[in-house]
Amino acid sequence: MAVHECTALMHEYGYRFDHGAGAAVADLFVDDGEWSAPAVTCRGRAELIAFFRLRDAMTERVTRHVVTNINIEVQSADRATARSVAIEYRGTRGTNGLVPDTLPAIIGDYEDEFVRLERGWRFRRRRVVIDFRRAGEEYLRAPAGSASSPRDA
Repeated sequence: MAVHECTALMHEYGYRFDHGAGAAVADLFVDDGEWSAPAVTCRGRAELIAFFRLRDAMTERVTRHVVTNINIEVQSADRATARSVAIEYRGTRGTNGLVPDTLPAIIGDYEDEFVRLERGWRFRRRRVVIDFRRAGEEYLRAPAGSASSPRDA
């Protein structure tokens, strides 16, 4: 059951990002959770919300997060880890409503740590490891005033 619920959490993460609910992604993390990628690290609820709101502001951007090769290891009734392949398509809709660039923007791995709370499984930590990047792609940066530490990708 833990494997199924953690997998569903991973899918919900992508769905929220891809369908205009980026700020609600923070609800999928524990209060002191962490999200990191090559360009930024966010720790705690306030930083997570501020960072994920950046996506909501990008109303012209269309994304689709694809997660595959999911491997979840359950350590206990309340702890699990996972590694999966992450593919993100992104772009701006053309005049016909479709995004013309069909190449993935980034491909890499998610390295996840989960904990089970009364409200269900949540991310304790999600680390994005990027192996492939479409030419010209830039990573999101930490919001102004954040304690996050942006790095050049």
